[in-house]
Amino acid sequence: MRLSHLCSTASVFVLLLAAQAAQAQTSPAPAGADEADVEEVVVTGTRIVRRDFVATTPIITATDAALRDTGRVNVETALQQLPQFTPAQDENNNAEANGGGGRATVSLRGLGETRTLVLMDGRRLPPSNGQMVVDLNTVPMAIIDSVEVITGGASAVYGSDAIAGVVNVKTKRHFDGIQVNANYGAAFKGDGVRKDIAVTGGSDFADGRGNALVSVGYTDRGEVKSSNREFFRFGGPSGTLPQGAFAPTSGNLPSQAAVNAYFARYGAAAGVVRNTFALGFNDDGTLFSQVAPITNYRGPGVDGGFTTDTGQIIYNTTRDALLTVPQQRYSFFSKFDYEVSENLKVYAQGIYTNSIVDTQIGFTPVGANINTVPVTNPFIPADLRSLLASRPDPNARFTFNKRYMFSPRRWEEDFNTYQIVLGAGGALPVKDWTWDLYGLHDATSLVETQEDYISRTRIQQLLDAPDGGNALCAGGFNPFQGLEGEFSQACIDYVSMDLHSTTKVTSDIVEGSVQGGLFDLPAGEVRFSAVANSRRNTFNYSPDTVLVLGDLGGVGNTRPSRGSIDVWEIGGELLVPLLKDLPFAQSVNATFGLRYSDYDVSGGVWTYKAEGDWRVTPSILIRGGYDRAVRAPNITELYSAPTQVTTLIGSVPSAGDPCDTRGNVRRGANAAQVRALCIAQGIPLDLVDSYVYTAGSVGTQVSGSTELDPEKADTWTLGVVFTPQFDNPWLGRLMMSVDYYSIKLADAISTTGAQTAISKCYNLDGSNPGYDANNIYCQLIDRTFNGPGSLRIIQPFLNLGGYKTSGVDTQVDWTFDLPEMGLGDRAGQLQLSTAITYVSEFAIQQLPGDPFLDYSGTVSLPLAAIPTVPEWRALSSVRYTNGPFEAGVRWRHIAAMDDVTAVTRPASPARGVPSYDMFDLLGGWRITDDIKLNVTLSNITNEKPPVVAESPGNTQRGLYDVLGRTYLLSLQAKF
Repeated sequence: MRLSHLCSTASVFVLLLAAQAAQAQTSPAPAGADEADVEEVVVTGTRIVRRDFVATTPIITATDAALRDTGRVNVETALQQLPQFTPAQDENNNAEANGGGGRATVSLRGLGETRTLVLMDGRRLPPSNGQMVVDLNTVPMAIIDSVEVITGGASAVYGSDAIAGVVNVKTKRHFDGIQVNANYGAAFKGDGVRKDIAVTGGSDFADGRGNALVSVGYTDRGEVKSSNREFFRFGGPSGTLPQGAFAPTSGNLPSQAAVNAYFARYGAAAGVVRNTFALGFNDDGTLFSQVAPITNYRGPGVDGGFTTDTGQIIYNTTRDALLTVPQQRYSFFSKFDYEVSENLKVYAQGIYTNSIVDTQIGFTPVGANINTVPVTNPFIPADLRSLLASRPDPNARFTFNKRYMFSPRRWEEDFNTYQIVLGAGGALPVKDWTWDLYGLHDATSLVETQEDYISRTRIQQLLDAPDGGNALCAGGFNPFQGLEGEFSQACIDYVSMDLHSTTKVTSDIVEGSVQGGLFDLPAGEVRFSAVANSRRNTFNYSPDTVLVLGDLGGVGNTRPSRGSIDVWEIGGELLVPLLKDLPFAQSVNATFGLRYSDYDVSGGVWTYKAEGDWRVTPSILIRGGYDRAVRAPNITELYSAPTQVTTLIGSVPSAGDPCDTRGNVRRGANAAQVRALCIAQGIPLDLVDSYVYTAGSVGTQVSGSTELDPEKADTWTLGVVFTPQFDNPWLGRLMMSVDYYSIKLADAISTTGAQTAISKCYNLDGSNPGYDANNIYCQLIDRTFNGPGSLRIIQPFLNLGGYKTSGVDTQVDWTFDLPEMGLGDRAGQLQLSTAITYVSEFAIQQLPGDPFLDYSGTVSLPLAAIPTVPEWRALSSVRYTNGPFEAGVRWRHIAAMDDVTAVTRPASPARGVPSYDMFDLLGGWRITDDIKLNVTLSNITNEKPPVVAESPGNTQRGLYDVLGRTYLLSLQAKF
């Protein structure tokens, strides 16, 4: 036997229990099969090679066929359909990211992408950023043999980051011949075209002592505009309008008498339009009141992207974003192994991927207090001049906000990633001991181009110019011209720019291991595995100088960041057979693991595990265990400089800023206390009673700390596997498992989410009953960084509280050979399979000593700090095969959920979402032995996603289908 790092996450049990995720096409051997009939395997979650049917840790396997059945050409969107995963970054969730990086990631159990370790053939894949998150865009589907998942802690085996589990991509092995995979698909609306082609070739050489494989591929994923889906045309509410608006400044307001007199022309009673209201510009130069009662508005309505029935005029920014981000990917993969002698084998593996992803959000807003206008500006409309003249200081500058409709904010994310592995292994002259040693180097380079961004400094120069900027750009710069007016191309070119930022991430790993048998016990041989490794990661982010200066409208400033982490580790595992061939104990085994990791910044940590399996009878296996897992702080958490990003918080009345006078909080039973807290935080007294926060998002400033300690987690699993050994056509091929899991995480490294800080500061969940402005969460809210009425959440990385999650996974695979049922020799085969996850608890503790709040069964906004964790989720299928033809139906079910505000502010929660069911049709035709055609029709009923947080145009894009009915045609030909 030998240690195989290329297949460190396979198990015989997964071959037995091919649940829906696996969609197995052939029947596994029964548990009582003769050992001579079983090929060597590696038990998932351990490095000890074994030749039996035991897997002590719950596992999910998705074959390449199952991934193809999802109708996707990217592996992360396929995996996210499994019920154990929760939404992360993907082709849809990147669309709203503020420079999201175009990454594709996965998150197990809702614990986040940084706590899910992603491997290829048992080795770490290249990290894509300072959080050491793997971008699965580097893994083309064509090279995948299967993806296997350990849904529990595995740090004792694989080290840091495996708190939620491990996702291991197994590549094709010992490939012989040439295979072409071609895929083409699109939405039924005609957009979202997906094209993917790959050519894979492999062959033995040197009389079978060696094998080489090479695969090249190209993927082209077309964009889908949000405006092409009615659901998304009315989302992203923002009060920063394309028409522009005069924003009255505290202490220098127009007189109420002047405002009354002006709006009396349009039928408004005195005092109805307040002198604190933002006033927008119609195309004819007249003014309109932006908030209720909306007065003299002459612009477009819903068809033009505006909403006027929410107490103010807002512009729906989601319509300008991309729903699905386009991608072009070129990939190369190669590996070979060669048996130098009977006791020595060398191997190498190489990956190269160029992935270009374009992300896009709405047009650029420049908020109040960013640009100010002198009263000498020649373009100020006469109506506005009359109001400005009524101010206590009529000659003072005034604040102004506007959404400039030059070009949407767009990022081109150009990733170049490579990894090289060189290794050797063989037999040792001790019993059946084997050894393995490899070195790995990888690098990811990202060039991020921000296209057509608007310089606030240059806009200010044009606003300040006595001639209206005509000397700087032809025609001058008139921001008060409403919607119909146009800027000259010269002025657009003057204020617009492309920015370029670079990120470089590298990894260097050297690892050696040895494994084999030690001695015999009455129940079998005691086996061991020992491993030692050294790992170094580096990160260097260089933002464009303009980003450092913070000169862009709609984008916060950022800082360069760099850092490195060095770690060395040593560990071992021991397999101890305890009982064998006894009544009700066909076999009982125990596995123990221990690992010590020494980090140059975080110090030394121990991880360990104790697992067991008890095969009661050939049909019943009981398994379970305990794992202590850790996650050391990554480079971003340690070293990131203060950087501003944007986070969704929803909109009033049920969400948004609690100080907004239109919201439920300012109108509730504790409105007086909330008002006082708003004043204490910096909202001026003369604005507080008319204050509105019109954006649906908030700026957050994130920063790192070298004082962080590693996270620690305890994972318990207990399950039973039922594989009946009956010579019965009904039960002989039934396979079922039920596994309970419990994960408790302490010292969680995180930032306090924007919604959490708001809820806890304003006592929305009862945690600040005194409405104390010195409350720790209130200290994270900054309302004065950019003038009165601005809003920012400070988010340093800290060791906060913890997580507790538990639940039950159930998997069933039931196959019927219909001829055995007496239905005729050509009746075919029927396979029923399902994977169900029930989450009994998903609780978060914000700070040590705080109570845990249970968020299971709640839904939140995309990529929010509190993840969406359905209480019930299932993926089921029925597949019929007859000769060269097959057909099937897949059913995805997501239970109804409460809105997350049912926990964060139970007194005024937003409406939840109903249950969601979606069906796919599958078909296949094996034209010849070497050519097969498959088709997947996804979401055949065109099920629409539910609205999340009562915010139109917002949903959980990684959980619900947002494209509507789609298709994918797949052709596989082998020569």
